[in-house]
Amino acid sequence: MVSLKDIEHNTLPAQLTFLPEIKIEKVAKERICLEKQRRLRKVTTKPRTTRVSESYPSPNGKRKRSKNEGAAENNKRKRGNKIQEPPPELPEKIKNLISHLPETREVSRAKLVIQKPLRETDVSNHHNRMSIPAKHIRETFLTEEEELKLCMRDEKNVESMDVPLITPTMEMAKVSLRRWPMNKQSGPPSISYVLTSTWNKIKEQNGLKSGMKVQLWAIRIDGVLCFALNSLV
Repeated sequence: MVSLKDIEHNTLPAQLTFLPEIKIEKVAKERICLEKQRRLRKVTTKPRTTRVSESYPSPNGKRKRSKNEGAAENNKRKRGNKIQEPPPELPEKIKNLISHLPETREVSRAKLVIQKPLRETDVSNHHNRMSIPAKHIRETFLTEEEELKLCMRDEKNVESMDVPLITPTMEMAKVSLRRWPMNKQSGPPSISYVLTSTWNKIKEQNGLKSGMKVQLWAIRIDGVLCFALNSLV
């Protein structure tokens, strides 16, 4: 474990900046498709007719919905289901700890990365990691450079980042953040981030058990990513 002073003077190794490759071939194909569409519009001489959807009364006197009306309503319902509740406030105990930093330090707005119940694999000594499924992430917390760094890998290992972590008992630790693509039998792989390396020690010292609900917050201090783990039980 390290103290708050370690965070104050902590300087991570300089992050490498990787320029994303420009997919020229994809851009060229898109331009060819657009050119074909323009030519087809010029050749077509028939005026476009707007198709009006008709609705017919049902035997009980009520008007039946047209296919277009039904599809629009379904889309509205789907969009409504995706709306998330606003994130909760950063816990006071974490705010108080951060408030002890010197005023010269630049502290960003805290972002709720994930709120989840811990699963058996999150507290298993064998796995030694807490998973953060990408599809359950509430707010983007990585910069483009950090994301690109975590996407890199050699033949066996994935890249990782050492990130300071405020534990539920308000102690300072350091975890390794990694990005894992999880292959599936069909479809594209699912992505999950994990906190690992020292996770077993953090779990034991803070009494984290399966089923306990936790929050993981991301805070940047002078641009350096830091995590804060809060237990809701």
